[in-house]
Amino acid sequence: INTIELVTDNVNKNNPHQHEVDLIKGSSHDSEVINYVKGNYPTVELLFIDGDHAKKGVLQDWNDYSDLVTAGGIVVFDDYWVGEYERAAWRKEDEDGVKWMDVVGAVDEITNSKGFSEKWKVIGLFGDKKILERLL
Repeated sequence: INTIELVTDNVNKNNPHQHEVDLIKGSSHDSEVINYVKGNYPTVELLFIDGDHAKKGVLQDWNDYSDLVTAGGIVVFDDYWVGEYERAAWRKEDEDGVKWMDVVGAVDEITNSKGFSEKWKVIGLFGDKKILERLL
């Protein structure tokens, strides 16, 4: 149950160097949020994707925001649950038979897509975080 207050508190507790943070309340899929982010942050060095955990949602976040990442920038996909983490993944299906949580499937589709290796490389896995780096 993430509230803006809880997230703000966590950021404040875990930001010893007082880096500037702009917390945006809303869905990453909402056009107002997308426009706000792109209007205020035309480039980013770090994109952390941890929203809608369905494959479709992860792919939408990638498509909406990955073009903002600068060369040498990093994309982190949270909850890439394989190995020991896989047992915790949500296995429920909706009325269309779609897994609710398929970060692994989305990231695998991204990394296996045509042209991926020309612009991106897979750095690896750190715990349950899948990390990509932008080359161009």
